[in-house]
Amino acid sequence: MKKFVLAAMILTGAAILFSGCSSLEVAKKLNNVSVTEGNQTYTAEHYTYSNYGFYFLNCVPVFSGTVIPDNAFALFTDTVNTESAVHALTNSARKAGAFKVLNMTTSTDSRYNFWTLFFWTRSVQVSATVISE
Repeated sequence: MKKFVLAAMILTGAAILFSGCSSLEVAKKLNNVSVTEGNQTYTAEHYTYSNYGFYFLNCVPVFSGTVIPDNAFALFTDTVNTESAVHALTNSARKAGAFKVLNMTTSTDSRYNFWTLFFWTRSVQVSATVISE
């Protein structure tokens, strides 16, 4: 029984360790749709930023995705929130030369993981249409 509990704790720890993640996806193929203002034509792209992580008792961050760079994880840092997600999306859009962000939407979620006993999974997602020259 002790070996089973120890193995379950090790597997749970490994799953938590490698599960905090963030990602940014950019959709550039919009069937040649562009935005025209006056005589100027601008390019439209759609950005989606996602971040999730594990929290002890739903309040202490343990593992979460980093804001910048994406596809990495952070220890004991609360990055799974709307403010951090909006910052990551707008920062990436600015670096890509965007001057306008339209139709931004956000969603957050927090779920209890019964198999871990004390950990919750939080996630945040932000999406927007980005206009650049």
